[in-house]
Amino acid sequence: EKTGLISLLSIPLIVKTNAIGALSIYTKEERTFDETDIKVLTVFTSHASVAIENATLFASIKNNDGDPRRDKNG
Repeated sequence: EKTGLISLLSIPLIVKTNAIGALSIYTKEERTFDETDIKVLTVFTSHASVAIENATLFASIKNNDGDPRRDKNG
């Protein structure tokens, strides 16, 4: 309560089977998030996850290593 944030809705950003982060919505007033809120945020996080994965893959190709999971040092 020190921050004044009361309600929270948080949906994980999933790429394949890995959670890469979360998108969170906070409110300063008490609120119950309904199914529509959850569905809208879930669709948004799904699209955001794809965009993040695409950007990661593009960066790895641009850097000529071809595999974003491979460590350049090993």
